[in-house]
Amino acid sequence: MNDESIFHVGIWRDHSLGRVQGQRFTLTKDHGRILQAFLVLLVAFAGNRCWRLVSFILHLFSSRQYGRNLTPRHVREQQVVLNNSETAGGAFFSLLTLSIPFPTRKRKERRVYTADGDGKGWLRILLIMTALGHYLLFIALGLLTTFVDVGSTVRSSYTPSCGIWYPLGSLANRAAGSPDKLTMENFNTADIVEELRLNATRDAESYIQNCLNGVSAGAENSNTVLEGCGGLHVSALPYKVSNTSCQFPDHLCGLRDITSSIELETRNISFSALGFNSPYSKHLHFSRKTVCSPLTWGPFLYDAATLASDPLTSKMLEPSANTFQNYTSAVRGFSHSRVFAYRNTTLAYYDFGTSQTYDLYTELVQSGKEGQYCIPPLCPSPPASHLTIFTLVPNAVLFSRHLNDAFFVTDDNPVTTYLTNSSFSYSNTPLQNYYRVFRPLNSVACTELVNYCSTITNVCTGLTGSSGGPPTLPDNPITGIPYAVTTLLGPDSDIEKMVKKDPALIGMLTAVFSAIQSSSLFHVVANRGADAMLARRYLLNGIQRRIRDDAWKAEVEAWFRTAVEALHRAPVRIVRTRELARERVERVKGLEEVQWRALCRSVVMRDAGYTTFSLVGVLVVVVGAVVMVVLGAMGAGLGVCGVGGEAVRRWEGDAVGEVWWEREMLLQVVGEREAEAEAVFTPIEVRGNPGEK
Repeated sequence: MNDESIFHVGIWRDHSLGRVQGQRFTLTKDHGRILQAFLVLLVAFAGNRCWRLVSFILHLFSSRQYGRNLTPRHVREQQVVLNNSETAGGAFFSLLTLSIPFPTRKRKERRVYTADGDGKGWLRILLIMTALGHYLLFIALGLLTTFVDVGSTVRSSYTPSCGIWYPLGSLANRAAGSPDKLTMENFNTADIVEELRLNATRDAESYIQNCLNGVSAGAENSNTVLEGCGGLHVSALPYKVSNTSCQFPDHLCGLRDITSSIELETRNISFSALGFNSPYSKHLHFSRKTVCSPLTWGPFLYDAATLASDPLTSKMLEPSANTFQNYTSAVRGFSHSRVFAYRNTTLAYYDFGTSQTYDLYTELVQSGKEGQYCIPPLCPSPPASHLTIFTLVPNAVLFSRHLNDAFFVTDDNPVTTYLTNSSFSYSNTPLQNYYRVFRPLNSVACTELVNYCSTITNVCTGLTGSSGGPPTLPDNPITGIPYAVTTLLGPDSDIEKMVKKDPALIGMLTAVFSAIQSSSLFHVVANRGADAMLARRYLLNGIQRRIRDDAWKAEVEAWFRTAVEALHRAPVRIVRTRELARERVERVKGLEEVQWRALCRSVVMRDAGYTTFSLVGVLVVVVGAVVMVVLGAMGAGLGVCGVGGEAVRRWEGDAVGEVWWEREMLLQVVGEREAEAEAVFTPIEVRGNPGEK
């Protein structure tokens, strides 16, 4: 798909600003350069024409300082300059030249054109400074015209590939069918959903790695991106990271100090910051809060006997030492939740000396009655609707130093490796000491909450689970909007008026709610395994080469940042996603064609191939330049304010005064040279007749 087709070229409005200053005018890059050059030349031309008016006023002012026919010669020379200079710069240099004394051939004499004997030296300074000020003013105005270029922000346009996409038929199946019913169609639907979510996750990770280079994680001002990495209206959404205490009972917490957990939060992110541009986008906000705490491992393991007898109840395994090696043969699985009628049983493959890589499992613990979807006391408590539990199985990975981390807790006793000889047999020469993770399970549980606020109704929904509650659109149950739209927008009668004013409103709400749901930590990490981990980048030959303290917090923060950017890029993906196979996907239902078109035209982004101008700024420059040209023409035509009489006759006389002035200067120079010649070649008087004897 050609990206040029998704951008609107022409006039549009930025609703995050006022009605007047928000008017924008977008052109392609080449056409934008032409417009900028035209504005600069127009200001320069207007400055030259305006100088004719200013010079006439200065001429009139200087003439009124003296009586009729009493103007000194040096003032007349200045008036001639004012009349015959087309530009302020030329007048400035000419007036400055008149103020400089020039030596003649006689060193003891100096010819000075500007005399201050009349006490009017301030007039000469006034004329020079006015010409210089006018000259510099229009240079500055020419430079200021570049500020009408407000950047490369562009508005999207409607294309057939624009939309919020879900698997074909999944909406009807989700509304009418039972989620417990496992069919091949449901599996195919799940595959397409995961494919779409994985694409969004990969897109967010690529943007973070390639474009947010050098931007500190969680920075409040994260607008520094690499060149060529535009596309988002705001480069990055800010978030805050802080330490907190464990959110679970002590017997479930893996670490119990006050900094054992991590809290990540985004506050008051407006829909405009996401990239939506509509009359109500700046009035709607949301906040996200995620709290993650390490879990202990004993209560969630079970052996083969327990699995065979009662798969719905976990069994506590009390370790007798600080290593799990004694229990590898007994343990067969682990679980933190129930899925429908069965435990979410995942085998804990923990075989020392085999794969030497990581396995990362993701579990979604849903809220409900005790024992229905969750195992007490891990049942989510209100307002949370679910927990996401990440479990890391290290599979005999070696570490170069001792660690005490929620994901990486190494044994106290190191493992010594030895050098090998040419026959690949071990020698007695120790090479290096390594450490192994001694726990079979290393789990972190995260609670995700979201809060929506509206300045339209001055109401906030309060923190609630990001998975949402009952849907609000009857034809669109998959969006999972957590609260009724009336909570944010007001009564139904007001909503109807708002939708008429802004047809993209309902589509914008649907897009944000569905994006928040699909960008949870569970959806960002699920089905990716160890590929989602930062530590895996430095895992070489089964040895973890680089790892920081509190590595689990770095992993969780990276997942949260990916989730935030996946949400941040959701509006851009609505309009920039390539054409999808229509036999596999369809748009979310519940929106009319008019609303779809309005939604697809309500996304703003940045693109280096376009230039956007402030329409008001362009009009101010053009109108102001035209007015100055007209006033300059009036000054040149001597029709300003009805001025006439003697001043006008002097102005007209100075039009030819420059010729008279040059003639006088030439005669003066010729006279000086004749005088010098007479002094050098003085005739010698001869007395008497030289022929006489």
